[in-house]
Parts: sequence; C-alpha cells; structure tokens
Amino acid sequence: MQNMYLVVQQDPIVASDLSEIIGEFNPAASVTIVESMGQAVDLLSDVATPKFVLVCGTPESVAQSGLSLAIETSQSWLVLISSEDKAQLDLVSNWVHVAAPFTTASLTRALNSITAAER
Repeated sequence: MQNMYLVVQQDPIVASDLSEIIGEFNPAASVTIVESMGQAVDLLSDVATPKFVLVCGTPESVAQSGLSLAIETSQSWLVLISSEDKAQLDLVSNWVHVAAPFTTASLTRALNSITAAER
C-alpha cells in the first residue's frame, strides 16, 4: 500500500503528468493508470490497495460510478481534482481536494497533507 498509487485519467498526457508528479513526490512509487472510474472500481475490488486514488472529475461522477465506495472499502485516500466547491466533497472518510486546473505545487501540497495526516 505504501508505494502504490492509482490514477484515473482518460487523457494520456495529463495521466503522464500526474504520474511524473507522483514519481517526484515518491521516487519508489508504483503508479497504475486507468482510463475510467469503472476500471478503477474493478482494480480496487480485485486486489489493489493503493495509498491513494487520484481522480480528475466531479464528486457526483465518483459517487455514481461506485468509486467512492470502493475507495472507502480499500481504506485508500481519494485525491479529487475538481473545480467543484470542496465543501461538497463528503464522498469518503479520507480525501483531499485539489482545485482544477492543478499545478505541480498544488498536487504536491495535497500529497504532503496525506503524509502528514497518516503520522
């Protein structure tokens, strides 16, 4: 769990950027990229227990896809990159919001906040 990270992103360029930022944050990271929330749900229900699941989307799409339940069950963190008001993000117990559009600095701050919360 410590070094596994799941990225849900359809755009391969954005997915690559996110993977690179995660790699800079944790050089030992193993990043798995899937294109859809459905694929993420399947992966989480099989065997995967990532440190966090990073999703670019809306709170509604995360809830409707069943991803919020899968994340909660796996006890992973949700990192939601969204333009939605973060006050509306009560999807899972452990989550952090990153305002869209994200920057390397904003995503790194979010990842650091997860690390601090786990201490």
